[in-house]
Amino acid sequence: MERSLLQRDMIAQPELWSLGLLTGIPGRLDAMLYPPVATEEPIYASLSLDPGAPSPLRALENALYDQPLLLCDFRRVTVVDSASRALLVPPQLALPKWRPELIAALEQTGGFEEPHIDPSMVTVMELTATNAMMAMALEPEPAHFLKRTYYNATFLHSLVPTIDVVAATTQRRTLYAAFSASDVMVIAVDGAKLLLANIFHATTTSDTAYYIMAARAKLGFSPEEPLLLWGHEERREECERLLKPLISAISLWQLPPLPYLTSRQLHNIPIDLIMLPLCV
Repeated sequence: MERSLLQRDMIAQPELWSLGLLTGIPGRLDAMLYPPVATEEPIYASLSLDPGAPSPLRALENALYDQPLLLCDFRRVTVVDSASRALLVPPQLALPKWRPELIAALEQTGGFEEPHIDPSMVTVMELTATNAMMAMALEPEPAHFLKRTYYNATFLHSLVPTIDVVAATTQRRTLYAAFSASDVMVIAVDGAKLLLANIFHATTTSDTAYYIMAARAKLGFSPEEPLLLWGHEERREECERLLKPLISAISLWQLPPLPYLTSRQLHNIPIDLIMLPLCV
């Protein structure tokens, strides 16, 4: 584990800064601190979670407690979670009368040891996309710990920041793909209408290309409709080389203006955290 990677004296006035935490990625916790003015750079760290900890909760606790800077009071704290049960639903399903059906649908999402959901852990997030909302059921133990640690913590699913930005800034049918070392986030919009959003676990170029091409085929995208790529440089460039003969309108995703200074290292930061200040 990293020890004291983020020291308290790295920021003079943490109460003016905002904190984003990305949880749910196996074996790590990502943190990004956003400055109060656009002339400063953010601070980003990817923290290893101790595989020998008695439980995943204890590993998360230790990772935070080992970083003095992360224990400060911040202007805003947003937890971006990629592991909780989540569904994109039509806006009308978010009405109170449909809540039992919404909870039942969330309970049908696979991969969780506990099949039943605590209704108090269910939250519904509005999106800038006009045709969808995000329903999410938080895992109780880590959510309660983070709420105790940060009195002002709010929670988002990891797809939400990027959906919000592309739905607000895209004028035509476009498919976006953002790469990390172990997965690819694929989002397709038609202006402000969300067509598809998912995160696929893919560590090889062929698997990544398959998920992108399958999404385009499902939505009826032609080779002339844009595919915009962002993220992990090596994986992105390999995938671009493989897909270029099939898609003529493939290019680097030019991000919208961000409220902080950026550098080439931005490609190595999860896009969920990059986009976060634009949607909160």
